This record gives sequence, C-alpha cells and structure tokens, in this order.
Amino acid sequence: MFLYGAMVGSFLNVCIFRLPKYRTIAFERSHCLNCGALISALDNIPFFSFLILRGKCRNCQTPISWQYFLVELITAIMFVAFYLKYGLTWFLLRDLVLACLMLIIFFIDLKYQLIFDRITFSGVIMGIIFSLFLDPPGIKDSLFGVITGYMFFVFIFWFGIILLYFSDFFKELRTFLYSILDGSFFTNNSSGYFKDTLKWIIKNWDALCIPFFLTIVIGFSLGVISLVHTEELPCYSNNARNFAFLIFFFLFFLTFLVNLIKDILNEHLYVEDLRISYQMYPFLFASVSGLHAFIGLSVFCEEYEELPPIGGGDAKFGALIGAFIGWRDALISFAFSVVIGSIIGILIIPLRLFQRKYRFGRTAIPFGPAMVLGCFIVMFYQKDLIELYNRFIDWYFFRVYGF
Repeated sequence: MFLYGAMVGSFLNVCIFRLPKYRTIAFERSHCLNCGALISALDNIPFFSFLILRGKCRNCQTPISWQYFLVELITAIMFVAFYLKYGLTWFLLRDLVLACLMLIIFFIDLKYQLIFDRITFSGVIMGIIFSLFLDPPGIKDSLFGVITGYMFFVFIFWFGIILLYFSDFFKELRTFLYSILDGSFFTNNSSGYFKDTLKWIIKNWDALCIPFFLTIVIGFSLGVISLVHTEELPCYSNNARNFAFLIFFFLFFLTFLVNLIKDILNEHLYVEDLRISYQMYPFLFASVSGLHAFIGLSVFCEEYEELPPIGGGDAKFGALIGAFIGWRDALISFAFSVVIGSIIGILIIPLRLFQRKYRFGRTAIPFGPAMVLGCFIVMFYQKDLIELYNRFIDWYFFRVYGF
C-alpha cells in the first residue's frame, strides 16, 4: 500500500504543477521544466529516481523541486494510514479519493492562494455519488453538507465584508436587490452563465475528470488487491494507525508553516495573473451566493485595501468536504480549521512585526491548508471527538448543576 500510494502521489504531482498553469493533464508527457527533455520511465519511479538523480535533471542538471519527493512521501504514508483505519472497504476508497483531492488543493493553495473550481465542482459531484451507496454520510447528509459547507464560508465572507467595506457593501446590496426586483439580474446573467459554464466544462474536461479518474484507478487497484489477498487480512492496532496519521499530519503542518515563513522572508508575491484570471464561477455555485459579482471583485482587492476574511474558493472547498463527510462532520472540521489557522497566524505575527510590515487585515494566509488539516482530524477521530465532547458535557453539567 505504501508503494501504491507513492505511485498515486506521482500523478498528484502532475496535477499540482499543471493545474495552476492551465496545461493539459491527459496528453502532455512529463518533461524537465528547464530544458524540455522528456522524462523516461526509469527516471519517473517514485522516490528512487529522485534519490538516484540526486534531485537533478539527468539532461541539464537543473535542481528538481523537493515538492515532488514530499508529495509522493506524504501520499504513501497517507494511503497506509487510511488502510490501517478501514482495511479493504468502500469507505477506504471514498476517503482516499477525498484525501488525494485535498492534497492537490493543499499544495496549490499554499503556493498560489487559489482553489480551483475545476477540482471542487467535480469533487462535489463525486462526493454525492459516494453518498448514494455509503452511509454515513448518506445522500441527505451529503446534500446538506454541500449547502452547509458552502454557506458557512459565504456568511463569514459577508460578515467580514460588512466590517471592512461597510458603505460599499450596502451600496452593492441595494443595486443587487433592485436588479432582482426589475428582473434584469435574471435576463442579463442566467443565459450567459449557462453558456459560459458549458464552454468551461468542455475546455477543462481533463481537470474535471480528476476525481472520477482517481475513483476508477484506486477502486480497480483495491479490487485487484482484495482478489490477490484471498485470506483474511491481518488486524492492526490503533497505535499503528495513530502513528501513521501523526507522521503525515505533521508533514502537512510543517510544510504549511515552513512555506509561509519562506514566502514572508522572501517577500514572495503571489502570481496576480493566476489569481485574477481564468477563475470560473459555475452557475450552480454562483446562484447560491447572491452578491456573486461583488464577492468576485472583492476577493482580489488586495493591493490597496484590506484583505477579505475568506475567499470564494474556500467556500467551494467547504462544499466538497461537506459532500464527502456530511454536514455534521464538516462543521466539526471547520471548527478545527479555524483553530489551526489561528495557530499558524499567531506563529507568523512575530515575524511580520520583526519585519515592521504587520498591519491588521493585510497579511494573507491561505486557509485551504488549514481546512485540509481540520478535515483529516475529523476523518480519523470523528467517533473519539464525539465521545470526548459527551464526556465534557457530562462533566460540565455535573460540576455546575450537580447532575
């Protein structure tokens, strides 16, 4: 399972490096980004090729990013951890697909502060399909999870926008309500959204197929493994599962923190043309959020204004998480995400103060990685968290009220 996870991690690397550059995933062969030389099969073996080549291109000796090795390592340990939790079950397939999507989102959001609709849109559909056959969460909780996950962050966004852009918010709100009453909103936007969404789907079909491709490939591989291992699989202790979880969770957290510190020290500016261009709001998502035009513009007002509290991609990522794990577990994971994001924010504030560049509302921290970490905690320890919460409630009422 470790080696198979590393092989899947090699494909995830392709997605992480090509999606932000809008390059095809399906037909383009792997090649060196510097000299353009094609990478042979022997030089594309997970772990070993990187170590044998000493992290350099065989043709031009240009250093290869350590992210390739790190993604493969994290994916391999992640597959082992989920296998130790579920064994060869349908729940293993579902959670591995979600974990792979979250890993892609983690590294892209960490570098570009972008969560692409091409991942979240099809990921939501895949999560709903899984819920038709797996309970928990079941189809009802999954659909509620999509709505809850999306609107949770939309409300946070609106609340922050009201605080930061008080006068502009109500001006845009009044304009939006007038457009609803006179019908111009529907006549000017609906047909255009449907046409643009169809064009967007055709243009980005390969990226939209990633969740379905992962489901087919991982599901087929797990089926082959179950046929080969006809005897009963050995049982592993919770200690082994917890150890594997702690390793890949620590790698995620450390990567999150180190990359933020590196970007701050290097005065790294996120690529504005990637942040502003090409983002597509499919009609099904945009129609949920009433002030879609205002939100879309406000997300990118970073150069001279305070940053908005949350981005539109985070809301769609919340919908993806809710579709896979249900609305109850999604809300718990969001609570952990807020805590993790706060911890990261507190850790980097002294660094910004040392640089004398800290100003409230002007330090951007990608929230997607914190959402990934929060979701992993709930996926592994949902029952333990509920039991711990019930014990706390019992203790609280006994101490305060005596029963």
